Amino acid sequence: MKLIFCLLFIFLFLGCEDKPLTYSKEELYKLAREGDPNLKLVLPSNMNEVIPCSDYGEGCLSGHRIMAKDLEFIAIEFETPKHAKKSAQGIRAWVSRNWLFDDVTGEPVLEVFVKETLKAEPAFSIERK
Repeated sequence: MKLIFCLLFIFLFLGCEDKPLTYSKEELYKLAREGDPNLKLVLPSNMNEVIPCSDYGEGCLSGHRIMAKDLEFIAIEFETPKHAKKSAQGIRAWVSRNWLFDDVTGEPVLEVFVKETLKAEPAFSIERK
């Protein structure tokens, strides 16, 4: 009987490991549309406009250009939040879970949009005068 309880405890313990919170593309798109119903995904018109994961480092899954609030920025999906934050720190980008948002810093409208709508935070310290 003790053996059964021990095995049950072990299975419950192992099954409760923390998994990092992530957004799927669909979840992120839905959140973004709530903040801007006119949001658009910008498709590349040629190969030079494709966003290469090699520019963003380990764990990058895909890159997307997004038009929100009449301004364009880049959203990069990563395998884990850890990968997103590590990449974002080096380029002064914003992060929300497993997503990095580039070309947002310095654009107050986009900073507010990603902060309030996508629950993003800068992966660097903001020093304003």
